[in-house]
Amino acid sequence: MSELKLYFGLAGAAIVLAAFTWWSVHERGIEHKKDVAADNIALAVRHTEVVKQTAANIAKADAADSGADHDQQVIDAYVAAHPSQPVRLCVSTGNSGQRGPANQTANGGAQGSGPGSAAVREVQDGAAQPGPDIGTGLDELVLSAARVATLYRDEQLRQ
Repeated sequence: MSELKLYFGLAGAAIVLAAFTWWSVHERGIEHKKDVAADNIALAVRHTEVVKQTAANIAKADAADSGADHDQQVIDAYVAAHPSQPVRLCVSTGNSGQRGPANQTANGGAQGSGPGSAAVREVQDGAAQPGPDIGTGLDELVLSAARVATLYRDEQLRQ
């Protein structure tokens, strides 16, 4: 009979061990399913945030692009409405010899032509020969400045 008790004891221990193993595997499966569900929820939340941020970035880019197009249309309309006129560069001799503050001496008197005014022609008031036309250069400068301002504004909108 003692052998029978031993066999029953071993069988009971094997049953308890098998039940514990089954319960452990079952609980691990449940925890794994919970972890997967939590991961899926976190991924869905993150995906929603990414979609919202992408939509906001696209809206900013579209606003910047449409703003740039509008700005360019305004510039083009202004240029079309105001045809380029000749702009003459000259220094009149009827200005009492004053060429601006940069050409004055320390005691306040005029010192005559400075190093920057060599290319500027002096003309008499009412002279028949005007100075060189710088209108096209000024137009290019204004258009370049407008383009730079538009690019700068677009860059600020994108950030």
